[in-house]
Amino acid sequence: GFGFALFAVPIISLALSMKETVVLAAILGLVSAAGMTARQHRDIDRTAVVRMVIPSLLAMPLGLVVARTVSEDALRIALGVSAIVFSALLASGFRIH
Repeated sequence: GFGFALFAVPIISLALSMKETVVLAAILGLVSAAGMTARQHRDIDRTAVVRMVIPSLLAMPLGLVVARTVSEDALRIALGVSAIVFSALLASGFRIH
């Protein structure tokens, strides 16, 4: 999930390009989510899944445009800032209800 990406993407990006990092993190996240889904499929809140999946699918084209047009350095800076901001939010106990 988001916590995995927040942890993994900065570390993976030390060894790979940002584009490769995003693809690898997405694949690893998908494998992880598939495993959790298989084990806990009876407990899934399908309404919550739909509320998360639909915006994600709609945002993918924007992510592709950003990945193709923004420089590697700008992506790394944005990654660093995002990781710091979202880590601070999680550490502070911030939650979206």
